[in-house]
Amino acid sequence: MLGVHALRSFRTVRFLAVGFLLLTVAASAWGQNAVTLAFIDVNVIPMDTERVLPRHTVLVQGDRIVSIEPSDSAIIPEGAQRISAQGQYLIPGLIDVHSNLLSDKYIADEYADEELAVIVANGVLTIRDPIGKPELLVYRDQVENGELFGPSLYVGSPQLAGANYESSANSRMVATPFEAAAAVREFEAAGYDFIKLTFGITADIYEGIVLTARGRLPVIGDVGPDIGLRRALESAQQIEHLDQYLEALMDEAIPRAKGLSGVGVWVLENWAEIEKLDIQRIEAVVRATVESEIWNTPTLAFLNSSFGT
Repeated sequence: MLGVHALRSFRTVRFLAVGFLLLTVAASAWGQNAVTLAFIDVNVIPMDTERVLPRHTVLVQGDRIVSIEPSDSAIIPEGAQRISAQGQYLIPGLIDVHSNLLSDKYIADEYADEELAVIVANGVLTIRDPIGKPELLVYRDQVENGELFGPSLYVGSPQLAGANYESSANSRMVATPFEAAAAVREFEAAGYDFIKLTFGITADIYEGIVLTARGRLPVIGDVGPDIGLRRALESAQQIEHLDQYLEALMDEAIPRAKGLSGVGVWVLENWAEIEKLDIQRIEAVVRATVESEIWNTPTLAFLNSSFGT
C-alpha cells in the first residue's frame, strides 16, 4: 500500500491483461490516449474481495476504465478495438513499493528501458524506487509523457548516509545537521519524490532532515538505533524493512547486541535477540503505528533472500 504521506494521488486505475496476446495488444495501443479497448469474455479478478468475475467485458478508454459488465449484456461502442480474451484473466495493475532496478547499481543504464518493459510484462504498473539517481527522474518523466514504455515511477532521493556508510549505493554522506538540511533542499529542487535515509544517521542529523523536509518531501527509509521507532513514528517517516519494530518489543533495560535492523539483519548471532521479545508490547506498538498514519514496507522478499528461506 502507498500512504498519504508517501505519494501523490494516483492519476489512473489501470488493468493489466495477463496472457501474451492481451499484453501485446495493450502494448500496441500504449500512448494512444483516444483508443478504446474492449476485453471480451475475460475473467476479471478485481481484488476487492477474493472473487472472480467470469465472462465479463471490460472497456478501457485511454487511461480510464469505462465499464466492467457481464459479456452477455455489455454494450461495446462502435470503433472499439475488440480483444477476444476467453479463458484469459484480467487483474488490477500491481504496485511494487520497494523496487530497485539492476541499472541502479549493477548493470549499465542503457538497459533500464528493457528492465522497465519487463516490469510491466510481469503485471507491475507502478514502482517506488527508494534509492534514486538523476537518470530515474528522466525515466519517470518520459513514462509520464508517453515517451518510454514502463511503469509509473516514484523516485526517492540518493540515500542520505551517516559517517562510515558513504559506500552505500547511490548515497550522499552527511556529517552534520546543516549538511543534511542542505541535501534535503537540493533534492527537493531536483524533483525527487521522497528523501531516503540509510545507515548511520544520528539523532541530530535526523532532526535536521525531518525538520527541513517537513512540508517539502516525505521522508522514507531505514530507522537506525539512534532514532528508534518512537521518533520515526512521531515524524511520520515511511519505514522500510520494519526497522526497529523488533527492538521496540524488547525491554529497554535488557542489554542487547547491535539489534536486528539495518546492517544487524545480516549478523546471524544477533538473531538470538529474538528470545528477548515481549509479545505483550505488540498491541501498544500497533496502536502507535496506526495513530501515526504512516505506512510500512515490510520487504519480506528481502528477508527471504537474505536467509535463503
